Amino acid sequence: MKTDDNFRRVISRAKLEIPSRNFEDKVMEKIFYTAAIQKQRNRNIRLSWIFLLFTALLIPAVILFLTSHFQLGILTGLGIRFSGIGQILMPAGIIICAAIVLIQIDNLYRLTFQLR
Repeated sequence: MKTDDNFRRVISRAKLEIPSRNFEDKVMEKIFYTAAIQKQRNRNIRLSWIFLLFTALLIPAVILFLTSHFQLGILTGLGIRFSGIGQILMPAGIIICAAIVLIQIDNLYRLTFQLR
């Protein structure tokens, strides 16, 4: 009898008290919501990598197209010459664009491998 009383006492302490009747539903809803957020975050990271790849390819292509030394060059056709201040501004613009792309690559790299 004493072991039965001890057993009942141990079992009574092991019972979980649920705060409300909808507690289990709320917990499951939070789990599904967290999983949905994680899935959306992974999708957004993939799209960011694709956008960054296109940006990294498009910026140099646009710069080459605008500054080509052919007679069909857009900037030379408009009468803009790369003498004087243009020789300073163009490399500065290229360096700024490259820095922005490299910073974004670094941020996306860290974010991608931080979440895994």
